[in-house]
Amino acid sequence: MSGDYLGAGGRLEGGPAPELVASGFAHEIDAAPRLAPWLSLADLAHAVALAEAGAIAGDDAERLTAGLLDLDAAAPDHPVWIRSIWGLWSSEPPFVHVLNSAALRACGIDRDSAAPASTVEIERDGARLVLRLDRFNGEEAAPAAVDEEEEQLELFAVENGKPAILEAPKLPELVPVPEPPENRVRRLSYSALALYELCSYRFYAERIVGLRERPPARGGDGDGAGAMAATEIGDAAHVLLERIELAAPRPPEDLGDAVHGLYPDATAEEIDRIGTLLRAYCASPLAARLASLPGAAVEKPFAFEQDGVLLHGRMDVFHEAEGRALVVDYKTNVLEDASPAEVVEREYRIQRLVYALACLRAGAGEVEVVYQFLERPDELVTDRYKEEDLSALQAELSAAIAAIQDGEFKPTPSDYACPTCPALDLVCAGPRLGLGGA
Repeated sequence: MSGDYLGAGGRLEGGPAPELVASGFAHEIDAAPRLAPWLSLADLAHAVALAEAGAIAGDDAERLTAGLLDLDAAAPDHPVWIRSIWGLWSSEPPFVHVLNSAALRACGIDRDSAAPASTVEIERDGARLVLRLDRFNGEEAAPAAVDEEEEQLELFAVENGKPAILEAPKLPELVPVPEPPENRVRRLSYSALALYELCSYRFYAERIVGLRERPPARGGDGDGAGAMAATEIGDAAHVLLERIELAAPRPPEDLGDAVHGLYPDATAEEIDRIGTLLRAYCASPLAARLASLPGAAVEKPFAFEQDGVLLHGRMDVFHEAEGRALVVDYKTNVLEDASPAEVVEREYRIQRLVYALACLRAGAGEVEVVYQFLERPDELVTDRYKEEDLSALQAELSAAIAAIQDGEFKPTPSDYACPTCPALDLVCAGPRLGLGGA
């Protein structure tokens, strides 16, 4: 017998087939019960594997099959069950097992038993076995009929020997995409809101279109040389107010140098005008009140979101204690005949509610907003807000944001708004609009 063969000791010489070398199978070879003095169940399983794998070829395989695979001849009375151990290794069902007649009789199966229509589950002595009886009948199953006409995918229908043009399915009408808003604002500073309140058309020209502010008209001797604009005087006063110590307010001793550091061409009259504004604050009751508040801070930044828009800015002075917030805003406006309260209501109403909302949404239970016009430092404009005012304040701010998003930009000319407006005499007549001019 060529290749591996059974020796006199009942073991395959040459060792087991490589695919069967495993600790479990080696243990089974050593511990397997004997069918005869020279043959064990493990030898039978090994021989079956060698024959199926083609390791024993030709006549030798046939003789081995005739001599060893006839389990009834090898063990006529001893039940034999050969497990499919290599099937279990691969974990791919079905796991085929081979039984001799004695084993089948032990399961209650003989030649007169009818073949089950499907698998049968047998239980013996607490063990469960799924059994399928498959008797070979020698007939091969007929191949399934194939419809040759359906094998080829028909791309075009044919009518009268020519491809027919099929009508394309009608698709639903496309829904028009709404036009996006022209002026979608995502960020607003409180100064931008104040500008919108002052003149919405100027807000459009500067913040939407991007036009630059016109150079301010200067005072002085009329030729504009060495003179500051009113907005520049206000800016210098604000910068120097930030530098004054709240706990001990006093104007800077080197006022001239401080102003020239900001505006080198400032005249003596303009420096004196700025000094007057600073002294007005330092001598005011409000300055004394702020000096007594520990923890008061200048230029306090804030930011919050409303209706998808980020509101941001800075408070001139901020103080908070025991849930009560104080916001102070200095103004350097030239009041003329207007009262501070009228100016706040006309130009800073939205700015005031933004201050209140910033504090309330940050957790303050009560907010006091104070406007001090340095031309009249003792005529404070004070408003107080509480938590119950939050909804109304948010609704008012939402209305202002909606007006901006909807593009409501109308000119409201005034002596304060028009002089530096970039749209003046370009696309807007400014003060002449109030006089019926073109």
